[in-house]
Amino acid sequence: MGIKGFQGTSLLDFPGRIASLVFWGGCNLTCPFCHNPPLVLEPESYPDLDPAGLLADLADRKSFIDGVVVSGG
Repeated sequence: MGIKGFQGTSLLDFPGRIASLVFWGGCNLTCPFCHNPPLVLEPESYPDLDPAGLLADLADRKSFIDGVVVSGG
């Protein structure tokens, strides 16, 4: 499973906190209520993000984010 998406700032996904979001592709659960079905069904259609670049971006944000939400598809 590769890292398929990143959102630097979210005010919704960690209630009462500021978070960054990391999206993985290729989940095997295929939940009917999934909010990212393309990441489940065709993860290969999205490029993998560079993990080192993502970690650097998170390090730059660590002074103002309270956490990282790991989600999938």
